[in-house]
Amino acid sequence: MKVLLLPGMDGTGQLFEPLLRALSGDLAPTVVSLNHLSADGYREQVAQLRGQLSAVPVVIVAESYSGPIAYALCRELGRRVAGVVFLASFVSRPCGVVRLARRLPAASLRLDWLPDRLLNGVGFGGLGTASSMASVRLAVQNVAPAVLKQRLSNMAVLREPSERLSTPAVYIRPTRDYLVSQAAVDTVARVFPALRVIPLEGGHFIAQGQPDACAQIILQFVRQGFPPPDCTGH
Repeated sequence: MKVLLLPGMDGTGQLFEPLLRALSGDLAPTVVSLNHLSADGYREQVAQLRGQLSAVPVVIVAESYSGPIAYALCRELGRRVAGVVFLASFVSRPCGVVRLARRLPAASLRLDWLPDRLLNGVGFGGLGTASSMASVRLAVQNVAPAVLKQRLSNMAVLREPSERLSTPAVYIRPTRDYLVSQAAVDTVARVFPALRVIPLEGGHFIAQGQPDACAQIILQFVRQGFPPPDCTGH
């Protein structure tokens, strides 16, 4: 079984480092860097990734921005996708704010101007560490502002997919996620009727804030299909 990690809007895959350490010795996931793809739209990104996947069954772990990519791969590859884990992700527009955010000057998306206190509150629900916030800043700084702006635009025009999928799925839902609305999570549940939602204390960057708990859920899902109720971080 292959495990594929798809990153959030930065696209680097660097922010998976805490999760990879927590998974060390149990799985050997493949981390995709969206920045190594030539495509900048969701449809084209899916086409490039599909061409790189072998016939081996895969579990997709999709963080934030990559939810629509995971959905499309499930739809196109069918049973070759054994399951999906959504990390604070979505398959439709995550919230109304992205429609406004995509109109910001590209340079402002580098986060240089954003105080740690605000980044902590919005991204980590007030539970972030200096190290975790520095990691987010570094990952974002490694991406061209124009690329970040394009990805915001990709998210802003998302609509609810029309096709419902039987792929087994788990949604790791941060209790303080201010970037993905409950309506967006409800959409994921409609599109994936076999979805199980598991709350974890924390903000949007849940794989960075709770890597051990996220790793436990992913491992249980890969091995058994669904994690037990005590894998909630509470």
